[in-house]
Amino acid sequence: MATDYEFEGWMGEDESSAEGNMVWQKYEPKTWEETDVDIRITHCGICGSDMHVLRSEWRQAPYPVVVGHEIVGVGGLGHFAVLFAKALGADDIVGISRRASKKQEALDLGCTDYIATADDEGWETKNARRLDLIICTVSSAKMPFAGYIGLLRLDGTLVQVGLPEGELPFRPGVLTGARRRIAGSGIGSPSEIREMLQLAVDKDVKPWVEERPMSDANQALVDFEAGKPRFRYVLTN
Repeated sequence: MATDYEFEGWMGEDESSAEGNMVWQKYEPKTWEETDVDIRITHCGICGSDMHVLRSEWRQAPYPVVVGHEIVGVGGLGHFAVLFAKALGADDIVGISRRASKKQEALDLGCTDYIATADDEGWETKNARRLDLIICTVSSAKMPFAGYIGLLRLDGTLVQVGLPEGELPFRPGVLTGARRRIAGSGIGSPSEIREMLQLAVDKDVKPWVEERPMSDANQALVDFEAGKPRFRYVLTN
């Protein structure tokens, strides 16, 4: 398929691009195939996966590389988990983060309680065997993974959605003692995505986003890494 326009975007040329050093330039897209869809991009979300790719943390990036979640950004995964848990009728929704600074926002989203792992002394003991299900969206290997597992009650499940670049050490005993499980999920099937979007319509689920101009992409990366978005940056053309 021939086009009468050129492709342009923010290019990461090396690992330092994740520090706000991307370059705007033209690029040659992949060879067109009949299964591809040609669309005009108006919004692009910033996700933790973009940072991993720019830094070559999962694998060596094929620099120069264009990152971004095209169409409408579905990120800030933790806040989506809270919104959908509320829409599904969960009666005990516990937000978990490092610092207490996000507590009020978590409660405003729909959480009924909040755990700050860096600020709440004894949080593992106080909340041991409390939860049936944990959806973990953390993308850092520095998270207290074993502590999270200890929050699960008998037959509880932790679903890992975030993709840390390193290993997650824990002792098997934290699983076997209470028949706990660890599962993983990347993306749902087309039918599950349709079901999710229909639920969002039926229950009026609306994400918390901050729109920023596409020209502000480099600063948005810096602010994203500093933990400033509440809860999702979306770049607009």
